[in-house]
Amino acid sequence: MTTTSPLPDLPDLPDGHPATWIEYLRDVVFRTQGKTYWSYLSPAWERLTGFTVAESLGRDILEFVFPDDRPENMAVKERLESGQQMASRHIKRLLRKDGSFVWIEVDLRVLRDASGELRGSIGTIRDISERIALETALAREQALASVTLGALTDGVLIIDPVGHLEYINPAATTLLGVASQNLLGQPALSRLVFDGLDFSRLWADARRTGQTQSLGSRGCLLVHDGRRIEVDGVLQPLPGEDAGLVLVLRDVREQRALQARLSFQATHDALTQLLNRAALTDALARIQARTVRQGGVYSVLLVDIDHFKLVNDHYGHSVGDEAIRWVSRTLAQNLRPEDEIGRWGGEEFLIVLPDADEVEAKAVAERMLSSVRALPSLVPGDAVSLTVSVGVATASSTSASPAVLTMVQQADAALYEAKRAGRDRVWVYSSTQPGVVTLATRVQAAIQAGGVRPLFQPIHDRESGALCAYEVFAQIIAPDGSVMMADQFMPALQRVHRAHRVDAAVIPLALRDCPSSPGQSLHCVVHLSADMLRRPSVMAALLTQLLADGVVLSNLVIKMGERAELPELSALRPVLDPWFQAGATLLINQNSTGQAALSYWIDWPVSFVQLDGVLLRQALTSPRAYTVLQALNALAQTLGYRTIAEQVDRPELLELVREIGVDWVQGYLFGTPRPA
Repeated sequence: MTTTSPLPDLPDLPDGHPATWIEYLRDVVFRTQGKTYWSYLSPAWERLTGFTVAESLGRDILEFVFPDDRPENMAVKERLESGQQMASRHIKRLLRKDGSFVWIEVDLRVLRDASGELRGSIGTIRDISERIALETALAREQALASVTLGALTDGVLIIDPVGHLEYINPAATTLLGVASQNLLGQPALSRLVFDGLDFSRLWADARRTGQTQSLGSRGCLLVHDGRRIEVDGVLQPLPGEDAGLVLVLRDVREQRALQARLSFQATHDALTQLLNRAALTDALARIQARTVRQGGVYSVLLVDIDHFKLVNDHYGHSVGDEAIRWVSRTLAQNLRPEDEIGRWGGEEFLIVLPDADEVEAKAVAERMLSSVRALPSLVPGDAVSLTVSVGVATASSTSASPAVLTMVQQADAALYEAKRAGRDRVWVYSSTQPGVVTLATRVQAAIQAGGVRPLFQPIHDRESGALCAYEVFAQIIAPDGSVMMADQFMPALQRVHRAHRVDAAVIPLALRDCPSSPGQSLHCVVHLSADMLRRPSVMAALLTQLLADGVVLSNLVIKMGERAELPELSALRPVLDPWFQAGATLLINQNSTGQAALSYWIDWPVSFVQLDGVLLRQALTSPRAYTVLQALNALAQTLGYRTIAEQVDRPELLELVREIGVDWVQGYLFGTPRPA
């Protein structure tokens, strides 16, 4: 390879046709005749090759092409002649007269006549030897740098001044999971995507200030297959004005994983993987502070596994540990992402529900009870079922917000009441809860203020799914705005003989507000407490008032007593017969009448038999319970009574009642108690 002669001095440009200027151009202007022969070469040809124009015209072009480049030249020639290309710009080596060669860039276009026949070509030839020499030297330097950078474990990416990826070392290729040839030349800001890190801002800051920018430890690199790779590193401007940048990335997944494990172990219980007591206390304090600051309400649930000590002592600690794990997973499955749950100690779990009032918290707790009941036997081959009791406490920003530990104590007091009331239930804390008389006074005040509200739970036909009836549950809204369900206040009212006041208030409202279905009046199932049934005068006065108001009782279904011991049957008939004569019907619960059960079946005008949810759940795993349930259903239907399965809260129970042939079904699978 050699250098070309300098251009002659440029005289004044002559006037006339532009073709007269060609002899002063540095680039060679050429024309070929036919397919392969020079027909015109500008004077720059001689300066470039050492051949005169006269001795070159008419000769085959390939004679002047460096031998190693002739195959590629022939391929270009064939594409042009065949019409695949109309023009070409390519690089090759051209032989000089002295035996050396020069690197040239050829830019040509083919010429065709009106019929499309190839006539030749025109174009230019530019000497690029100096450019090639510089590129070769740079490539050598890059090769040396590549060897050095290739030995690094950190990913190194060079980004050119316009923002394109210019170099990627092997470590970066591995990190990104994409071959370097698929990234080189691509815009860095679109191919390097970070989560938790404003890479475009760092890019702009580095270019503006010329200062190194740290990625910190908060970024994740999003790679093409969807993985998130935790990285840190720096973005370093290269020396020189607008010279590009170097990005160094370090994979910190193992480091962060270790930190995360240590942090998790410090805040979580080893057995359940839930939050531990210290972390729960922090979470509770944080949620309470937010509630006070922003307004709103939150609730705390304290959950305890029923009879855990018996299970642990009888079957051993391994079974006891498994019970704790089962329950912990089941409780967590009933929570929202923003809720907090942890192991408070032993077999107790604490749950914090942000923005959940008393009603919402109680609904969550009821779902938890149902989910735990649905767990299979803890010990294969042995019917070891699990249940839990739940205490609920609620605080709001508008009331005197109790201290964090006071909230836990309130939930614990409610849990104690749930245990005392028979376990496997929810109990909501009330500030008046310790005083039965005080509670009765609050309920009476609520009744007088119109704070009694009936809730209606739908009952559906098992076969058709049609809505058939509603069961009524009482709810009290106290003057201070607190809400209580029947299971919170009725036991206390029974003890002070004030439960009849709730019944007397609920029955008219239930009959008035019970939803109806187009074209039919739905049955309305109303509980009568033992206290109400012991008051013939109150029952008679209520009936008289209802009839005087024109209330039709044909859709009223009286359900007697699961809350306390009923009066003697002989004393009940005179109280209830007038109601039956007015059109009301009777529902009995197969599990609520004790030794007197058969007397109801034989002597009373029964229309409905409610099959207890406890028996249904037992029938799922116990052949004997299944047989008893099947026999009770068949007996009731043989006597002409319609059967209702209660607490059907999961698909397995629905399948069971379908298999047995129960007439109607109710439970959380079909709807929760709601206002009309």
